[in-house]
Amino acid sequence: MGWADDPAMQTLVDDAQPFFSSEAHYAVGLQLMTALCAEINTSSPQFRKFFSHSQHRRIASSFRDKALLALFTLAMDTIGKLAPPPEHARLRLLSLRLAVACLTFDFVGTAFDESYDDLGSIHVPVSWRKTLVDEPRTFD
Repeated sequence: MGWADDPAMQTLVDDAQPFFSSEAHYAVGLQLMTALCAEINTSSPQFRKFFSHSQHRRIASSFRDKALLALFTLAMDTIGKLAPPPEHARLRLLSLRLAVACLTFDFVGTAFDESYDDLGSIHVPVSWRKTLVDEPRTFD
């Protein structure tokens, strides 16, 4: 997990933009971004072998602040641009998965294990307000 140690890793979301040039590559790009989001959000036993809880929170907080909103916006923009079903059903599903991965991210660092998956509410940063509340396209 080089996110915290190598500044070049923190441009990964921007570096993945070439994946979003064609439909086939777009699907791969969405899957990669969903996997990245899930990986950074997870504090698995394998992850804890190498990183303490505080190191994991530092990595997750950095990812949240530098990339998560861009990933959520990418997912929502993709859903908005796609033709109605059944065209692009796969891209729509992958975009929804990315949006869910972003919204279920442990924003405040309270989920120590998978037993906290169903809290019933999300805590998003104030900087997300414009995207979630003020822009009507979010929930159209």
